[in-house]
Amino acid sequence: MTKRTPAVRPFYPVVIAAATVIFVQPVLAQMSLDPACIYQEGSQASCTHAVACIGGDTLFVGGTVGWDEGVLTGDLSNGASCTGIWNNANQLVNFTCDDGQTGIVRYTLFDGSTGTAIGAGETIAGRPIEAWSGQNIVDFVERETGRVTLQCGVEELLLG
Repeated sequence: MTKRTPAVRPFYPVVIAAATVIFVQPVLAQMSLDPACIYQEGSQASCTHAVACIGGDTLFVGGTVGWDEGVLTGDLSNGASCTGIWNNANQLVNFTCDDGQTGIVRYTLFDGSTGTAIGAGETIAGRPIEAWSGQNIVDFVERETGRVTLQCGVEELLLG
């Protein structure tokens, strides 16, 4: 498999709520975290990684830019691009993807100094969403699952 590098766009600080990942026979997703995403505490230019599983079969990989509120951008494993907004005051992320998916995620901020959060929500079509964000997302996912991968149905994203 060849590795697909997502287009470079403004990225991440999404914060996200408790979720359970279902592990199934893996197929390595050709997606990865953006190495250019740099966390800068207190800065509106701060970038934080964000990943999510939509409907148990579609991965989102991207990030957020801002502090206390900002913009979400990223790509789905089906190739669609997504954009949205997030706000720590109401702990919500609203997003729309160019494949027609739209949804809301409510998140819980675990560590504001690193932007680490988990969240849950659903698309307007009723598909469940599980999401994770933060500069230390690799460590968080490894602690929760015992390995440095995020499983979303048959899609597997190797983090790091």
